Amino acid sequence: MAKITVGFEVPRKDGWRKVVFNLSHRGGRKRIPSDIDLSPKDVTKDRSGNIKVKSEAKRFEIDETLHSFNERLHQLSKESLGEELTVDEVYSYIIKEKKPDEVDFFEFAESWLASEDIKSKKNYVTMLNSLERFCGSRHLPFSKIDGKLLTDYSNSLKDRPRAQSMYLGAIRHIHNKARMYYNTETKTVVPNMTFERFKVPKQQLKGGRAITLEHLRHIIAFSGTGRVGLARDCFVLSFLTMGMNSADMYDDDAVIKNDAICYHRKKTRSRRADDAYIEVEVHPLAKEIIRRYKGKARLFNFYERYADEASFNRALNIGLNAVEKAVNEAIEEENKAFKNKSERLPFIENLQFYQARHTWASIARNDLRIDAYTVDKALNHLNRDLRMLDVYVKKDFSLINEANRKVIDYVFGKKIEEGA
Repeated sequence: MAKITVGFEVPRKDGWRKVVFNLSHRGGRKRIPSDIDLSPKDVTKDRSGNIKVKSEAKRFEIDETLHSFNERLHQLSKESLGEELTVDEVYSYIIKEKKPDEVDFFEFAESWLASEDIKSKKNYVTMLNSLERFCGSRHLPFSKIDGKLLTDYSNSLKDRPRAQSMYLGAIRHIHNKARMYYNTETKTVVPNMTFERFKVPKQQLKGGRAITLEHLRHIIAFSGTGRVGLARDCFVLSFLTMGMNSADMYDDDAVIKNDAICYHRKKTRSRRADDAYIEVEVHPLAKEIIRRYKGKARLFNFYERYADEASFNRALNIGLNAVEKAVNEAIEEENKAFKNKSERLPFIENLQFYQARHTWASIARNDLRIDAYTVDKALNHLNRDLRMLDVYVKKDFSLINEANRKVIDYVFGKKIEEGA
């Protein structure tokens, strides 16, 4: 008579191990793999050294899987009455193709991540670990991913708005990939309407997307040293270059050619036919900042100062906190001259690097009435609404650079000549 027992693989380097199920029949043995993972905290050992699962959620999952296998054994015994089956034949019956509602989200996600070259892979891995903690298990059939589960998971992240938006967006992306992989015109394995009913929350960015012109001028007028000075300089440089991202300042792609910064925007280069290429004329005001941070092998020396892009971004965030504090102190002093509160300039709240980019776009569109297409091209966006126009119109960077000169002249109140 066939029998199935629970077993455990040897722990990996990180201490995690998988649960396996051992099939024995007529002197033969086969190992049935599972997708049940146990962390070091999930297990303990008795006095004899035998592994015991102390996590109630994991024990339940193991028992459910074992029960499912035993049910199949029982069904097989009825279907093969009087036959002499080998252990291989029993094994094949036990692991027969999973039912559609048993296709597992974690299993598919890990397989997809292993086969794809995704720059944001770390974010997906972090999301999977977060979702596992929420579910209490690294096993989640697609059929169980419904509006209630997504809402409950979203609510568990309400104090982390960036993670809330990013993680739910990652789940949606993996869900869509699974639909394309499993579903056909006649068979629906992964539910189609899940994310039609549940909407991924958008991140509500603190402090607003754009700062005021007055706040921008205060930041430009501020001077600092060390990390504070670097944060101010990079913020101003981003504004002067139509919103160049910190990732592109750290990257090795940007070069100076014909008095322009030429680079492929890192965020979208892999999703664009033109590799998100852009040429930004170096305004005289930007030249001094570029000289100050000139690198040996790259345009900027940030890679020499910081081990990776994340370290560079942390330095910018810390520096901008200090810039915000100093600028607010200057604003507070200036406000003393105004008795009427309505005339006083409000303080900057939670200054972020990306706001240089949004501020440039707001001034260009709202204050100078530069057309939306030019602003969109200046930001080097991937705009699906304008993609046919891009097919027919020859790429010309002179339009966006003309717009940039108008914005800079407007902010500084006069034209800046070479060497000024």
